[in-house]
Formats: sequence, structure tokens, C-alpha cells
Amino acid sequence: MAKGISVLSFVLIGLFCITCNRPDIEKTNSLRFGKMLVFGHGGSGFGIINTPNPANSTESILEAVNFHGADGVEIDVQILKDSILVVYHDMDFSTQTNLIGCVQQKTAEEVKKSTYRKEFIATHKGSTPAFLNDIIAHFSSYPTPPHISINVHLHYDCLEYPLWESYDMAFVNNLVSIINKFNAHSWVWIESEIPHFLNKIQQRDSTIWLFYIADINDESVNTCVKNGFKGIVASHHKTSKENIQHARSQSLYVSLYNANIRKDIKLAINKLPDFIQTDNILLTKQYLRE
Repeated sequence: MAKGISVLSFVLIGLFCITCNRPDIEKTNSLRFGKMLVFGHGGSGFGIINTPNPANSTESILEAVNFHGADGVEIDVQILKDSILVVYHDMDFSTQTNLIGCVQQKTAEEVKKSTYRKEFIATHKGSTPAFLNDIIAHFSSYPTPPHISINVHLHYDCLEYPLWESYDMAFVNNLVSIINKFNAHSWVWIESEIPHFLNKIQQRDSTIWLFYIADINDESVNTCVKNGFKGIVASHHKTSKENIQHARSQSLYVSLYNANIRKDIKLAINKLPDFIQTDNILLTKQYLRE
């Protein structure tokens, strides 16, 4: 009998310790959506062994939602010479495709004729960079579309200074047009590290959710509150639980990125952000279930 009690006590103590070490995600009322949402970084992630598709490609984005079960995806978007919005991260297409030159100096027709280089795509030979309109159009047909966070990449290096303002406005007009075209305000939002660009979007359509990419501190929180931004996107490595509580006290959402390996994912979860942008969707979802 004593032995049985001892074993039972050991089990109960073990369960108690597990409970102590995990965040009380389900019961907390601090999470704005009632749960923590998992976003795939650039679709299914950058350079992950179980994600053979190049980041930001159509295949990677669909894989994140349809196969890995992500709540949403963060995608990097730029504007082409003919004002079409393309989903691509780097300033030059040569980093991942057989097309050479700055993104802003290429047209949609040139992009359609390009392909990802074979070392970047294992299962879908001949894949080309995606266009934002096509991605939003695809998900708009879902009964419940995933969240799409558009990370605006403003690379001015390949443009002469007099073109910067027209470049910005073409970018703004096309972003707003696509979101309105598919009535996607409830599931598509925009993030940028440049507040004045977010202000330009807000002037065109004040109902679009805007997120400021910045370290969480008094200055960034005040910037969001003053400009009516919805939240802050910050690096997990530079963010504490207290930072998140500070932002949330001002009714701001918080999204953390750079949570990709086991240790960082666990630490990020314990800080209780609203969203986690990760290269490892499956592991993040596993830890949330545990």
C-alpha cells in the first residue's frame, strides 16, 4: 500500500511540475484572439529541412496552410517596374532565381519566364515567384481564409531619388486595391518598419490593420498609439514578457519573429505573444499542444 501511494505521489508531482513549467495559454485573457496564432515565416520557412520549397513561393505558402496547419503566413512583398506586386524577399532576383537584376527593374512578364534555381526547389521544378494578387485570390475562396501578414520590403537602392515617392504611392495603391478587391480586411494586414509608409496606407484605407516592425519600448508603443496602428512585430530575442504586457496595456497586438529552434520557440511561447512567426510551424504547434 505504501509503495502504491509512493508511486501515485511521484506521478502527481510530475504532472504538477509539467503544469508549472507551461504557460496557462487557454485560461489567460491577455491573448487578443483567445489563443496564440502560429504564422509560417515566408510561407513554410527559410531553409528548413522538412520544407523543400523556397521561402515565399506559392508552394511554400500553400504547404504552410494546407499541410502544416499554420493559422497564417508572413510573406515578403515588393513592387515590380510595371507596379505588379511580387512575393519575394531579397532586393535582387539572382539570389534564388535564374533572373538577374533588381526586383524594381523587372516586369511581371520577365518574372513569369523565370524559375527558381534547382538548388532552391526540390519538388516543383519550374516554379516561378508568386504574385500577391494570385495568393490573395486563392485564399479568398477558402470558407475561413488564413491570416496573411504582408511584410512590405522597400528597397530604394536600385531607384533614383526622384522616383521614390511615385514608387511608394504605386506600392500603396496596389496593396489597398488588392485587399479591397477581395474584401480581405478581416484576414490580411500589412507590416513595415517604416511608419510613414504605413501612414500612407492608412490615408487610403483606415480599415486595414497595420503593424509596426520595431523593438518594443516606450517610443514604438507611442508611435503605434499615436498613428492608430494595430500592433508591433518584434524580434523574440529583444522582447521580454514585460515588453509584451506594456504593449498590450495599450491595446496593441504583438507578433514575435526569430523563434525557430526548440529553445527559442519555448521561450517565445512563455512570453505569451498574440502571434509567433516561425520557420518551424510543426514544432511550434506541437509545443502549444503540449
